[in-house]
Amino acid sequence: KLAETYCTRRAILDHVIYLFMASKKTKARANKGCLVVLVVFAVLLLLFWAVTAFFGEQNFTTTQIGIHDEVIEVFVADTIAEYAQGLSDQTLEEFPVDGMLFLFDDKQERRFWMNDMHFTIDIVWIENGYVVKTEEQILPPDLSDGGVQYMYSSHYEIDWVLELPTGGVEALEIVPGTEIKLLP
Repeated sequence: KLAETYCTRRAILDHVIYLFMASKKTKARANKGCLVVLVVFAVLLLLFWAVTAFFGEQNFTTTQIGIHDEVIEVFVADTIAEYAQGLSDQTLEEFPVDGMLFLFDDKQERRFWMNDMHFTIDIVWIENGYVVKTEEQILPPDLSDGGVQYMYSSHYEIDWVLELPTGGVEALEIVPGTEIKLLP
């Protein structure tokens, strides 16, 4: 064991002497190596920051929408990161608004998943401000069955989706044809 310690210390000392005695060309190569390591570290740090900013905690804006004569406040999701986050990791007890409205720039068939959901919801599929389909009492995933995430599809080309805590569709009397208005 003493011999191993001596050999390790001797190797370090030999390296220090080599760098001290080395030519300017060798020192330049060593400095380039250090520079490369620093640049790679900086790029990785920047990449980590970008991913954290993109997928990190979202601060959703809110708006009010009109349904029949009712006005409710909802989170608005209108970016890719907000679409991905949705209501994931929210709890019903801490939910400060009445739902979440997903606004898309185009009309197409949409698929939603229930990743990291902690409460049952209703989904309202909307085209041009009018309800085309509702789904009620969608349970959060039971990850004990192997982690299967169920997808829910609009089966229509839609441009908005409204998610409400379960019972919201019935309480607000939302049926196909109901108008959903963004309020100023």
